[in-house]
Amino acid sequence: MPNGDDPDQIPFNGLIIPYTTDPAAFDFKRPVKPPQISWWCPSIVTDKPPGTFVAGAPISVTVTVGNSGQGNLVPALNVYVMWTPATTTFTLPRKLLGQTPMLLGNSGEVGVADTITCGIAADAPPHICLLAFVTGREMTDQDKPNPINDTRWGQRNLTRPVVDPAGNFSMFFNAGNPLGNAADFDLVVRPLDREAASTLFDLLGSQPAQEIRPNVNMEAEGATPTHVDGTIASLHMKMEPGENRQIVLRGNINRPAGAGAIILDIEQRLKTDGHDPSVVGSIGVILG
Repeated sequence: MPNGDDPDQIPFNGLIIPYTTDPAAFDFKRPVKPPQISWWCPSIVTDKPPGTFVAGAPISVTVTVGNSGQGNLVPALNVYVMWTPATTTFTLPRKLLGQTPMLLGNSGEVGVADTITCGIAADAPPHICLLAFVTGREMTDQDKPNPINDTRWGQRNLTRPVVDPAGNFSMFFNAGNPLGNAADFDLVVRPLDREAASTLFDLLGSQPAQEIRPNVNMEAEGATPTHVDGTIASLHMKMEPGENRQIVLRGNINRPAGAGAIILDIEQRLKTDGHDPSVVGSIGVILG
């Protein structure tokens, strides 16, 4: 919980990386909820097509930031951009791409930080996740990524695995326990709602596949397949604090060539007795 010594809270408790570009929907709140897409923060913009990057080559990133803090100060803020290997919960070490200062007044002012340009490591894996963080101080190891529930964080976490001519695909990603205690999680896969996906399809320059439900399965050591309503695949896992599991996602999209694309929404949900599960992490997958 915030404490009185944290300068993000005095008076910077209104800092946000927005999950909407619609001023009417700009409410400085979390958690991220539909129709917003938790793994696709529109305030993080790159010079690369969605779901792609080139290891070892430069990438340019801009981040939009809002400030609804109190008082008359125009605070000096720091905006950080990082990357990690494919993950739902960012419990793997994160790599700093760059940092830039910015000034942003209170009372709901919104601005775009200076562009950060840096090269992603040449030995980076086939998919990476981008993270952005805004703070009124220096970032420390105690700042744990939590883009779904903490307004100061945002993520662009979308991958596009290769689909062969027969429609088969496979990929790996990480799921971890970001909590300070052992916990039970469900990892669930479902097609992204078409309305929520419309902006992404426009960016991709492709059309959604019509009435196609992909065959998908997930595997992980120590995980148990389960059934969660409204999903096409799900796993149950119990993990210790800070534990990470490698997840294998594979399947077949069973559609003719040129029939359009499918976007999968993968959520990691915390299971708690007597309460609805809460989403602690997510990742998106484009097929086709």
